[in-house]
Amino acid sequence: MTTYATDQQNRVALLDSQRRVLERIANGAPLHEILETLVKLIEEQAHGMRCAVLLADARQQRLSFAAAPSIPEDYKAGIDPFLRIAPDMGSCGTAAFLRKPVYTQDTQTDPLWKDCGDIAVRNGLRAIWSTPILSDDNAVLGTFAMYYGEPRLPSPEHIQLIDMATQMARVAIEAKGKEEASMRMAEEIQVLSQRKEDLLRLVIDTIPTMAWSVRPDGVVDFLNQRWLDYTGLSLEQYVEDPTSPIQPDDIPRVLEKWRAGMAVGEPYEDEMRLRGADGEYRWFLVRTVPLRDEQGNIVKWYGTSTDIEDRKRAEDALRESEGRFAAFMDNLPGYAWMKDLQGRYVYINHMVRGLPGYQSLGKTDAQIWPAGLAAEYRANDQQVIATKRPVHTVEHYLHEGKQRNMVGSKFPIFDKTGAVALVGGAGVDITERIEAEEALRESEEKFRQLAENVREVFWMTTPHLEEVLYVSPAYESVWGRSLESVRQRPQSFMDAIHSEDRERVVGILEGQRQQGFEVEYRIVRPDGSVRWIRDRGFPVKDASGKVYRIAGVAEDITERKRVEMALQKNEQLLSETQVLGRTGSWEHNLVTGEIANTEENLRLFFGDDHSKGARFEDFAEVVHPDDREYVSARHAQLLAEGGPRDIEYRVVWPDGTVHVLFGRATVVRDAAGRPLRVYGTNVDITERKRAENALRDSGVQLQALSRRLVELQESERKELARELHDRVGQSLTALKINIDILQPALASQGNAEVLARVADSAALLESTMDTIENVMSELRPPMLDDHGLAAALDWYARNFSKRTGIGVAVRAGEPALRPAPQVEISLFRVAQEALNNVAKHARAHHVEIALDHASGEYVMSVQDDGIGFDGVEDASDKPKPGLGMVTMRERAQAVGGRFEVRALPSGGTQLTVRVS
Repeated sequence: MTTYATDQQNRVALLDSQRRVLERIANGAPLHEILETLVKLIEEQAHGMRCAVLLADARQQRLSFAAAPSIPEDYKAGIDPFLRIAPDMGSCGTAAFLRKPVYTQDTQTDPLWKDCGDIAVRNGLRAIWSTPILSDDNAVLGTFAMYYGEPRLPSPEHIQLIDMATQMARVAIEAKGKEEASMRMAEEIQVLSQRKEDLLRLVIDTIPTMAWSVRPDGVVDFLNQRWLDYTGLSLEQYVEDPTSPIQPDDIPRVLEKWRAGMAVGEPYEDEMRLRGADGEYRWFLVRTVPLRDEQGNIVKWYGTSTDIEDRKRAEDALRESEGRFAAFMDNLPGYAWMKDLQGRYVYINHMVRGLPGYQSLGKTDAQIWPAGLAAEYRANDQQVIATKRPVHTVEHYLHEGKQRNMVGSKFPIFDKTGAVALVGGAGVDITERIEAEEALRESEEKFRQLAENVREVFWMTTPHLEEVLYVSPAYESVWGRSLESVRQRPQSFMDAIHSEDRERVVGILEGQRQQGFEVEYRIVRPDGSVRWIRDRGFPVKDASGKVYRIAGVAEDITERKRVEMALQKNEQLLSETQVLGRTGSWEHNLVTGEIANTEENLRLFFGDDHSKGARFEDFAEVVHPDDREYVSARHAQLLAEGGPRDIEYRVVWPDGTVHVLFGRATVVRDAAGRPLRVYGTNVDITERKRAENALRDSGVQLQALSRRLVELQESERKELARELHDRVGQSLTALKINIDILQPALASQGNAEVLARVADSAALLESTMDTIENVMSELRPPMLDDHGLAAALDWYARNFSKRTGIGVAVRAGEPALRPAPQVEISLFRVAQEALNNVAKHARAHHVEIALDHASGEYVMSVQDDGIGFDGVEDASDKPKPGLGMVTMRERAQAVGGRFEVRALPSGGTQLTVRVS
């Protein structure tokens, strides 16, 4: 991973680069050598960065490479047609035309490279940033370009390097301009007078660059002293082999470009590596211009070779430095950016690029964010500019529609004069932290409420248990001591532990509190009562892993202990009962086929025959023939669906006796769901089955007797009602007629006393007739026979309401078929008895009788809003089950029905009878 040098190291490297370039200028080094030096020095600043200096021709119509030691030759040759100074001519031509920097993030997608982007991409040049080199009068001298192999934009450090390199190149080029002016002067002198040639050569030899001239036929006729000194060759040696000092890899390209330049007769420049006298190659920027006579014929070519090795290295260093800076900034766990004094973003790291501001370069906050946020940001920036001091902020921003919070710092970045040039910023999103803090506060509040409302005791102490930091209010109810007492004297907590448990508990606390512990012990409350406690403690560690708190929960488990002791007693009793209850257990390993049985289980299947039971087939063979298919199907179902599963079946012992077994089994499976083994229990229920069968037979007989008894009762009631109607009713009717006849006669005789007696007798007779009529209706309501159960219940309900003042509503659906007479009379009698119970016990105000027919059943329910019904004996005044309940149940069962009674949660009782 690339790392950045410190700011101090950066400044030292840049100052050293400037010093070396200025030394070469001062020493009169060739322009190409100077530019080569500059390029190399800049390249040294950033890993992976390549640089080039391109110079404009005299007409400011084209650019050509002057120093580009790291740029592929294929790219130079391919891009040459696109180095015109014009818009949409890649990065360099456009920058020279616009006279301002052009930063191409990706040559593959940038519109400026639509015609030549493939040249850059195939040579591994994806990001190209070009800055024009301008003279004092704003003339384009050339451009300085930086290249990267991956898409990216320049960082502030890149821009700083570009500015430095551009200024240094400008100085060198202008010096070269002076040299060229001198060269032109020399050419003019040569044209005017050959006698001035020696003087011209002297001038050329003294200029601070390597210079030479070539005849129109391509033969070199002059090399200045600097050229001879650098190469260590004589003019004759060079004329004999002009390519000898050129790096072999560069020769084809150089010759091709030289021939092309001579063919068109235009100035050109090229970068190449030349071997020095010491055998080392250095990069040079070679520039060539033609000298023409008055007719425009080329009479000679003049050229210079400027050492740009240092520039090349500087460019490499700059690329490396910029790479380190970008890697550092993009790996920060937060946001980083820089703005100019107008608030425009000039740099953003990858975290910012993930926000809506990923396209923010060159834009202001007002162009990106809502007005309120933009104003807040700008105010903070202006404070930094005004005070020249950092400002620490908590700013808000929007991300994916949600407001987020960022804590950060904004700070001034000064130029070399000490003026604020940029405003830098860095921030970290603290939204999750704020939300976590809020959640923590809410959690603490919930914990407090929980701790204050649960029976467990929550506590927290210092690491050595010498101070109680928190104890929940439940401590007072469990320990029987005040919270204040344990806070003031933590030892009181230990003093409460039962003397028989205290030493053991102290040892556990001392030995395990740093790792966590769980311990059960008894405490003695101030009133002498003993409580069982289950105490769990665990360490709370700080960021360094050091234990700084002990927290725990103490639970009163007294009742659980009592239950456990009772359970132990019950388990012992159960074990003894299993032995006495003839219960067997078994296990079948489905993988190995092995079967394990208890002795009792073998006896349940084989009696006293101990030779069987080792094979699964032994058990299958003793199953009753009529049950084998059923048992096999249930066994397959158990394996397929799991358990536990219950089954009843018969087995035939070797002595021929048949026994009924009740079995329960379950399956153990592996991780893939495959059955591994089956285990279960069996109980001999032969005697129970006999008893059940006998009980079932008795129940059938009892039901038949009960049904017959009801039929006889109803028959007697019907006969008695008919007798009352036919005999007593007719006699009473005749008697009433006679009295009605006597009353007018007696009234005419004026015997008031006798008349009053007769009137009393008539009223008594009327009452007696009503009573007889009610008794007949009670015995056998004619409404039931004539109109059915619903009408009879409605009639009876109205009479009941008149007698008791309790409202009764009858709700009846339309049955598909009328029930049998014995069913109707049984339901009617149950309703009668239920209403009688309501009147006697329920204290109800309203009763609802519902009749329905669904799923082949006649259903009648009687529901009241009284005080309810308890089936448990207690001292309350609620009704208890008595003869009324028994009678109703028997009437329902007599017609094959089911009788249910339940107390309603809201009060009251509901009786339900269901008859199929």
